[in-house]
Amino acid sequence: MLLCLSKTCIILSANTRSAQGRCDYQLITTGANSLAVVYRATLSNKDHLKLATDMTTDRYLRCCHLAYGAAAVSLLTIHLSFLVSVSQGYIDGCSPYWSDCSSISRSGRHGLAYFIFKGGMLPAALLLGLFWQLNRLWLGSLAADSAAGRYLPAVGWTASLALLIYTLALGHSGDTFYLLRRFGVVTFLGLSLIAFALLAGALRRSPLKWHGSLLGRGSAAILGLALISLVLDALLGDDYEQLENAFEWWLVLLLLVQLLWVARLWQLTAFTLTPHSRPRS
Repeated sequence: MLLCLSKTCIILSANTRSAQGRCDYQLITTGANSLAVVYRATLSNKDHLKLATDMTTDRYLRCCHLAYGAAAVSLLTIHLSFLVSVSQGYIDGCSPYWSDCSSISRSGRHGLAYFIFKGGMLPAALLLGLFWQLNRLWLGSLAADSAAGRYLPAVGWTASLALLIYTLALGHSGDTFYLLRRFGVVTFLGLSLIAFALLAGALRRSPLKWHGSLLGRGSAAILGLALISLVLDALLGDDYEQLENAFEWWLVLLLLVQLLWVARLWQLTAFTLTPHSRPRS
């Protein structure tokens, strides 16, 4: 598989040697928000030389579409489930981002909203896992593949698995399903925040240093909101239940805004993937 920036592709298995020759690449900065890749190849026959000259092919996949899709599916699913639950009378009409309203879980628990929520969040969990997997490749293309960045796929896929558990347990009664839901939502939110913090730290060592700092500030703000939620829970006791749901909606919304910001960075750097298969020797 090839990784492309600005329609210039690089072989993902860079710095490798084989019977067909040797390939490597060099990353250079060409502007504030633009990157270019200088490709160097030493190939042993005309077929592989043709591969090097065809590196600017338009047959590529824009990765930003996957990131935008993950955010859009998640946002649409939770809000559509809420509106459907209100229209069918399962919850009262209110603003979910204000106090004393409905939780995200209750919005997708009954009626048609039950199927909408599961039908949307299950593929969203898969898209989010792929999003974090691709971030590892993106950091590598920016020459920012730090030790922290190497943990992104594991942390991201674990968060996606937690979201999957939460989604499947939603709508079922009993203490076991309640614990599964709590475990799923807490693990998903916590690991997602950790993943964004890891990504921000890695970006600070790349040409996108300013964007990494901004992403880090956003993660710190979300962490601060979560800590405020915990403090209020300890201080207010049962009265905190009127605020808990609003904090939940805001935490999810801010995490998805972070995701949209990374999608925009993928778009600015023209992060793409080009399928390629090399013939066997």
